[in-house]
Amino acid sequence: MCVRCHAGFNFTGEGYRNIGIGMNKPIPDLGRYEVTGDDADRGAFKTPTLRDVAKRGPYMHDGSERTLADVVTYYNQGGVKNTWLSADMKPLGLTVEEQADLVEFMKALSGEIDPEVSRPPCCRNEKDRRARRPGDAGRVLVDHRAGHRRRRAQPVSPRLLGGNGQERGGRLSAGDSGASAEGNVNKDPKQVERVRAIAARIIPQTAVFRKDAPAGSGR
Repeated sequence: MCVRCHAGFNFTGEGYRNIGIGMNKPIPDLGRYEVTGDDADRGAFKTPTLRDVAKRGPYMHDGSERTLADVVTYYNQGGVKNTWLSADMKPLGLTVEEQADLVEFMKALSGEIDPEVSRPPCCRNEKDRRARRPGDAGRVLVDHRAGHRRRRAQPVSPRLLGGNGQERGGRLSAGDSGASAEGNVNKDPKQVERVRAIAARIIPQTAVFRKDAPAGSGR
């Protein structure tokens, strides 16, 4: 009979039932009915998990049963009769020994979660990402929200920026002006265009290297 309510790996069917607790009081707690207003929900409460149940006394929604043995005795009697009592609430007819065995079974559902199991899952590339240096070029990152892969822009070599060119954190900073980038290389048009193309991939939001800006203008 227990599995009618306490089923599955978590030992609960996640449902709501009237098992008669408190229904013999002058003003009983009507449970889920207070939320739904559905007459069938009068006195119904959610079935809790039995995992670690031995650590959670006293029992029932009102704490009316002090021990697990008291809980088993209550169920063995079939609960408190009332109009909305669950059809699964019937006298069980368990012997004293069977009731004691049931209590021991519930105590056996207590335990500790292995830290390896309880630790949040790690992204597949997380360890590899942490192992790389911050300035590594061309790393492939996974954007799980967008569901696609994107490649980090490669850092600009100081050789391309000239003797005074700056490389910040493996990338050209948006604060670097066109003058600092282009003014320190020779005026070979092909090399200037190459610097512009590299910068456009790294900081496409800025207009520092617009093709319509004259070389060395800093705009």
